[in-house]
Amino acid sequence: MQLAATLWNVIVSKALQSGLSVDGVIDVEEAIEEQTSQLVLRVKVHGIATQALAFWSSLDADIDRWMTRLPDRERNIFLSDVGLRFAWAA
Repeated sequence: MQLAATLWNVIVSKALQSGLSVDGVIDVEEAIEEQTSQLVLRVKVHGIATQALAFWSSLDADIDRWMTRLPDRERNIFLSDVGLRFAWAA
């Protein structure tokens, strides 16, 4: 949960720099057939599709930079156990 909350801070910071409004919620997705669950950060960008896609593309470097600062164990947990879903609303 802490990793998702920290990632949320990275996303909000970038949104403020970009002049965009974002909403987010942390949820759990369950795959019943595989009997697994994953923590998911759902992010909604308030803007048109091109703004949302440009924002997502611009986040790549910020997320990569954040991940390089994580200890190996936490990075592996993030990569395997945390999902990120983006949507937009005009």
